Amino acid sequence: MKKKVKQPLVEVMVLSYNNKNLLDRCLASLKKAKYDNLIITVIDNASHEEVLRMVRKKYPSVNLIANKENLGFSKGYNEVLKKTKSKYAILLNDDTEQEPNWISELVNFAEKHENASALQPKFKDLRNKKMFEYAGAVGGYMDIYGYPVCRGRIFDNIEEDKGQYEDVRGIFWSCGGAMLLRVSVLRKIGYLDEVMESYAEELDLCWRMQLSGYEQYSIPSSIIYHLGTGSWGKKKLRFKKEFLIHRNHWIALFKNYERKTWFRIMPFKIVLETAAFFGFLFKNPIKSAAVLKANIWIAIHIPLLNEMNKQTSKIRKIDDKEIMKKMINRSVAIDQFILGNKRKFSEYTRFIENYKN
Repeated sequence: MKKKVKQPLVEVMVLSYNNKNLLDRCLASLKKAKYDNLIITVIDNASHEEVLRMVRKKYPSVNLIANKENLGFSKGYNEVLKKTKSKYAILLNDDTEQEPNWISELVNFAEKHENASALQPKFKDLRNKKMFEYAGAVGGYMDIYGYPVCRGRIFDNIEEDKGQYEDVRGIFWSCGGAMLLRVSVLRKIGYLDEVMESYAEELDLCWRMQLSGYEQYSIPSSIIYHLGTGSWGKKKLRFKKEFLIHRNHWIALFKNYERKTWFRIMPFKIVLETAAFFGFLFKNPIKSAAVLKANIWIAIHIPLLNEMNKQTSKIRKIDDKEIMKKMINRSVAIDQFILGNKRKFSEYTRFIENYKN
């Protein structure tokens, strides 16, 4: 009789903040996962006591970390990632449900591809399961100016899942809403950027992995359902969200491009950000103000960004010429907001040199 091979240890880390009902639904779904060697850890960022009571009462086998203050996304995860004993760590939002085989699909691929450092499942909309979900869809890409898109989602234009992206595909970044990470790679290249706090921190991490010679993949046979945007409904929080999005994509560019590339990319990026400020000034003043604040922050923090770039250069093995073959070699923002070309992702694949590889 053939001996059953023990599955590698996986720790699923669920970051939570005052979403009792969502967390309950997420954990109930996780309990159905068809994977044996599993640790489930809830990282609670100083929620109300009723959230902690619910976890302790209904899910006693879950490892609960109750932070006394809100550490945010990056630091909240980093505190646990640095201590984990698992081979693979999965970051998971609490506003998700998952198919039972989603973990095994990711791990099976990772075990066969040692250079795979981050893997992303297919994101479908929890409200309408026919549609892809905004946050990750079927894997992340970006244009050379730092504007991220996904297979199945260009800005707010989200496609219906008709089976058009069922192939396993090398991608540029995996969504932090649900991503598998090879822990040994994190030990080498570093963790989530705590300056960035939230938004684009996973893009930055994946970019550093690319620079170090590792790959990321989309695994569509692994499926999760994501609610999304639930925490950012209030006016003040919407402003912070927009600020973080614009600031953090600037940070990612400064950190991860070689300095010689700055002079090619940054002038046009400034033009695009200026256009965004004026374009949203009257129809969405909150967003316009956030863009302005983000750009002021960047201007003030050039010395910090310069130091970040120095740190990234220490792990770089791949130059920008090769990295940019994995990016969209045109401005997606100009297509969408100036030319009005509401393209689907499939229309951009011809602008990604390595897409067919």
